[in-house]
Amino acid sequence: MPKTELQLTKGEVEQVNKDVNKCREEMDRRLMMMVQMDEGLWNALLELETLMQEKKSLANQLEELNLDKDKERALLRSLREEESSLLEQKHNLKLKCEQRRKALADASANTEEGTSSHNL
Repeated sequence: MPKTELQLTKGEVEQVNKDVNKCREEMDRRLMMMVQMDEGLWNALLELETLMQEKKSLANQLEELNLDKDKERALLRSLREEESSLLEQKHNLKLKCEQRRKALADASANTEEGTSSHNL
């Protein structure tokens, strides 16, 4: 028995409904994939932000260490200059001391000569 137009239409409607349901299922599946991708993207962005904060913190620590290192270098340079100046002063004082000893020895020798020649 041939199908009537009504039966054909019902069959078409059923097929369209099946197709619509398949499309809805596919849309739902894709939507869930997008949500999962969005969550993954969100998590990746949060992780990136955390890493950027850590990098910034490490950069600040490095800058502080470099400043401390520069201060230590300046202090060391200043101490070396001070040491050099003190060594120069020490050398000059030794020279003066040696000159005065020599002058004292000469004066003593002259005094002894004067006393010896005076006694003659």
